[in-house]
Amino acid sequence: MTQRHLVLAIGVLIAGVGLGLLFSFLFFPPNQGNGVPSPHEDLAILSSTSAADSQGSDATESNLVDILGLDKATERRIALYRLIENKTIEQIAELIRFSFTLNTSKHLSSIQGLLYTALARLDPHVSVDLVWESDRAEWDKYFKKVFEEYASDDPRRTMQLGSELNEPWRTKAFRTTLQTVREVSDKSSVELAKSFGVSDILGELTLLAELEYVIDEPRTAFEMVVEASIPEHKKSELVTLIADRWVEREGTEDAVSMFGLVYEVFSHHWHQGSLVASVIAAKEPAHCWEQLLTMSKAEQKLLNDGIFEAWLAVDAESALHALSQDEYMYADRWEVLHLYVDWASREWGQLPEKIELIPVEQQARVLDQAAQRVASRKEPSEVLALLADLRSQGVNTQEISDSFVSAWGRVDPVAAVEWVMENLDKERYPTYTFLEELALVDVQRALEYASFLPDDTFPEQRVVGYLFNHGRLETGLAVLSSVRDRTDLTYLYARAGELMIDSGQTSAAISLVEKLPAERESAYFTRLASRWRSKGLHEFIPVLSRLPSEKIRSRVSKHMLSINEAEGTLTAEEIEIVRSFVQPHAYSD
Repeated sequence: MTQRHLVLAIGVLIAGVGLGLLFSFLFFPPNQGNGVPSPHEDLAILSSTSAADSQGSDATESNLVDILGLDKATERRIALYRLIENKTIEQIAELIRFSFTLNTSKHLSSIQGLLYTALARLDPHVSVDLVWESDRAEWDKYFKKVFEEYASDDPRRTMQLGSELNEPWRTKAFRTTLQTVREVSDKSSVELAKSFGVSDILGELTLLAELEYVIDEPRTAFEMVVEASIPEHKKSELVTLIADRWVEREGTEDAVSMFGLVYEVFSHHWHQGSLVASVIAAKEPAHCWEQLLTMSKAEQKLLNDGIFEAWLAVDAESALHALSQDEYMYADRWEVLHLYVDWASREWGQLPEKIELIPVEQQARVLDQAAQRVASRKEPSEVLALLADLRSQGVNTQEISDSFVSAWGRVDPVAAVEWVMENLDKERYPTYTFLEELALVDVQRALEYASFLPDDTFPEQRVVGYLFNHGRLETGLAVLSSVRDRTDLTYLYARAGELMIDSGQTSAAISLVEKLPAERESAYFTRLASRWRSKGLHEFIPVLSRLPSEKIRSRVSKHMLSINEAEGTLTAEEIEIVRSFVQPHAYSD
């Protein structure tokens, strides 16, 4: 009996070994070839058959369609790797391209991901190039798969490949590679990041990993983010994530305590604090606003922007009505103005229908500031058209429009003045501050506009004087003769003469006086002499003898002596020289 049991056991053992060898032969054949290696252990059971390789391109594509029809993910995965086993880089690439023509299978995206992964092991450069041929919405996903696969094999070359890309893909490549390496070795990831100068990216990844352990401890998590050396936009993303989990876990019943914690952590980080407040208030903004009003003014100023923004998103009319309540309005008028401006900037296009939501006494200030804010994202003519629309409703926006046009003119004076001359009543042309800037860009246009402006604003003098003040001597002189008589030209010619003398053209400066009436000649040279107050009056002494008349020499000398009495820059000898030009009889102007 015992012998029979022994024989039976040996028989079972032999049968088991035989079956094992059979399965080994079937699923682990000795001749695997040089094709695509299996990505995971479960793919080691692939058959060694090369039937797929003998099929043409059409058959391979047909097989891919059949694979997509399989129900189980494991079946699809095994079938796909049987299909691409021993395929060349070009064949796999063509298979990926063929997959772009298929759009009927819910499994297509996962199969494409496996194909990109397989190709990345053979040639990551080709695999990356094929990412850009896929649907734009899929770029991030396939790009990450390629770099994860390549990084697990050769991290340094993967980083090098990433460094050759443009942003934002360069940073995405570094981030994916370092994350993959970091999961295996912190030390290797540190060395790799340092060698490519991207330690900051590794720092972000490390921070994210550490946050996972404290994400449900708001104070600790917030402080960790605030103190981290990462870009501000990353901090904003992280504090928003932490706040979302906080509210989801605890609700907002005790909003005062939550806002108190936010104030303590973010008192010197207004933007992030406002973001967190907005997240907390998102579901119950009215309740949160009431809670906020029980807190200190310092806490209100830090947090009210975020809470108010959350309230506007839910019920703008109620939020704006709350601002108009006396107890808040008179508590801090400037803070309230700031909140109105934020809202008006976002709702700019709807203001003609919603202007009544802003108290009348606040409208002018709100519209003025809101117009300046929206100028960066809207055409100036659109902004001015809306202000005109409001003006037609009885809202006084004239000064706001003038202020806006002046600001516009400092950026694009030509476009601004064209709009002015086409749209405004010529009886009330305001003296915009961009007249001078326009002179540097288009002097004739500036003079044309100046001709409409009131005499008491000296517009033409401002145009030519601005040219001279910016060293545009020739341009200024060319238009100076066309300036109308209503402007006193002595100052302008004297300014030109100063520039001439500065550049060594003393004779030309003296001759320039011929452009002026005789009665203004003394005033011209007197102004030139004043120029030497800062350079040293003694340098003007040689010029005295060259002045065109005895009368002018005497008056200029007397002016120089009066300056010297106050400043004492001339020596005794120089004083005597200047006095020698003063005539004993007086001249009247």
